[in-house]
Amino acid sequence: MTCKLKLNLLLCAVMLLTAGCGRKDTVTLLTEGGEEAVVISILLRVDPETGEEEYTELIDGFNVEYAGRYRVEAQWIKDTEQGYRDRLKILNAYDRLPILITDAAFSSDFQELMISNERYLNLYPYLENREEWQELLGKSSSEEIYMVPLSMGLYSSAGLYYNRELFQKAGIETFPQTWDEFFECLDSLQQTGITPLALHGSGEYWSPMLISTAYMSSTEDGKAFLEEYFPESYDNESVLTMLSCMETLYDYTFEDALNINFNQAQNRFLRGDAAILANGYWMLQDIGEDLQDKIGFAPFPGNAMMIDEQMSSWAVVSGCSEEEIRGAVEFLTYRQRISEVDVERASQLEKEYISVFQQTEESFVNYQFRWQEHLLNEFFNTAFPEFIEGNCDSEDFIEMMDEELAK
Repeated sequence: MTCKLKLNLLLCAVMLLTAGCGRKDTVTLLTEGGEEAVVISILLRVDPETGEEEYTELIDGFNVEYAGRYRVEAQWIKDTEQGYRDRLKILNAYDRLPILITDAAFSSDFQELMISNERYLNLYPYLENREEWQELLGKSSSEEIYMVPLSMGLYSSAGLYYNRELFQKAGIETFPQTWDEFFECLDSLQQTGITPLALHGSGEYWSPMLISTAYMSSTEDGKAFLEEYFPESYDNESVLTMLSCMETLYDYTFEDALNINFNQAQNRFLRGDAAILANGYWMLQDIGEDLQDKIGFAPFPGNAMMIDEQMSSWAVVSGCSEEEIRGAVEFLTYRQRISEVDVERASQLEKEYISVFQQTEESFVNYQFRWQEHLLNEFFNTAFPEFIEGNCDSEDFIEMMDEELAK
């Protein structure tokens, strides 16, 4: 790391020191009626491309309903998801984290650090007598809950979006249900002059890894390996299977796929430049009304979806006052309550997504929460281009993965 980069990171930390709950006294503010409200701090993103602020409706709704008791105060940062996560690490090092953490499980390493160091508060005592959380408590094998997801795995799920018009142009009437049919579908699209897959480079190779881990999970051994936390070695048939799929996928995408990021790949898909994109429920908000008839949603072959509730998990930071903790729990409960989907008011595509989710027979977990963070970031971004471009084979790639683990 260069001195300039270290200085920039330090300056970011100093600028955000006031955002945390590392203080002894509860912060309150006077409302218009002269009442005191306990302030609940949260750090949120402003999308650097669109300028859109996260969760504004959620916060405004809570502040109206709990006026005079609690008030959520957001500090906005204009940054990418990775930039936001880097700032959380800095604030944690300075013990100046906000009370609420939204991206609580963004990496397996950070999650383990926060729980083992008791930085995330055990919320079990605050949830055990509340009706809204009984389903979550029933899933817990102990009296320890450090992160709370949204109800239903719907919000933490992913499958395959596809362009109906491009499928029709290639003479494909239904989305493939088996992996053999899936690759035949890619061939048909390509032979018609259509780019089958919207893939990208960097960003932990999210979209191609979604498809590859879905393929990997189609065997019992592959599914079991995905469930492991912090594997001690990646030298097994399941990872070879995943890499074989990954290598094949890049035969069906843009020529410059390795040079673009996920957002660019998604934009190309939405423009109709590719027929299929792997992504989750959250993408629905990016699909306008003009595309509702053109885009469909399907599970991965084998009627499987990635479902991992950690993706929607939020946490409360320890060291805050009892009033702040109770306010944070009220906010989490409010978030849970208003997240229930109103199917009647849902868009056509959202209804299709929900229907697919409800009929899914198989699920697999998100590799991002179980594999070592330095593999997903530094190693993947360096080694995957070499692998995809044919400069190393699957065995070499796995050997390098294990060498990286040993460092």
